[in-house]
Amino acid sequence: MLKGDTYKDKVPKTEFTEDEDGNVFETRILTDRFVPRIRAWDMT
Repeated sequence: MLKGDTYKDKVPKTEFTEDEDGNVFETRILTDRFVPRIRAWDMT
């Protein structure tokens, strides 16, 4: 018998950019990552 589940994890990433005037912009990116989790039982 196999049982499984999938859970969602967020991977954060931060980027800093600067324009010609010296202004600094911070961009935060959260990427969803789906991670499978499988549990198995041997029934023999």
